[in-house]
Amino acid sequence: MGYPIGIGYRFHPTDEELVGYFLQQRAKMGNQFHSNEISEYSEFYGQEEPWVVWDKNGGSSVDDGEPLFFFTKRKKLNPNGKRFDSKVGSGTWSGQFSREVVAEDRDTGCRITGMRREFRYEGGCDPEQNNSWLMQEYELCATDVLVLCTLKKNPRKASSAKRKRMACPAVRSEKAETCEEQQSTICVDLEETNSESRDHQLLQVVDEDYLPELFP
Repeated sequence: MGYPIGIGYRFHPTDEELVGYFLQQRAKMGNQFHSNEISEYSEFYGQEEPWVVWDKNGGSSVDDGEPLFFFTKRKKLNPNGKRFDSKVGSGTWSGQFSREVVAEDRDTGCRITGMRREFRYEGGCDPEQNNSWLMQEYELCATDVLVLCTLKKNPRKASSAKRKRMACPAVRSEKAETCEEQQSTICVDLEETNSESRDHQLLQVVDEDYLPELFP
């Protein structure tokens, strides 16, 4: 019995393929272009936090380290300007790196020079989520509103959190053992102190001149 085509399939396009085919075709064909691997999500740059976008678009079913892909539109800071708004949810996409992507249009064979920019989520309302999300933005032209974006979890932040979770039980155990030892020592000290105190009190009530009567 054969397996469906989807078994074992991974969507791992190169930067050149994302720019030269997927983004180029989407720009040419508009909404008529469809891809099973790349979602249309107009609110990627909006009021929703990255983890909300992740959950809404099936992030829970993605393998660790794998991204989600989106066609979306950037929002200009000024309708007549060239700069785009980098805010997302309560935070912002902070730029880190950028590089040119040179690809070929499969239909015309013409060389296309796009751009890939990398961002990191910062300044959000939840400190635990800051630096936990990474985004890549692919554009055909610096003035284009349409872009192709990827979203994924920051593997460094995830591995750091995992190490902390693994270390915490051992630390708590060591602390618990230390506390138990301290409590045990305190109890022994109290018992010895109370015993000495009782003995001391018994010795104090005996008069040195007192001699017990002798009975035949």
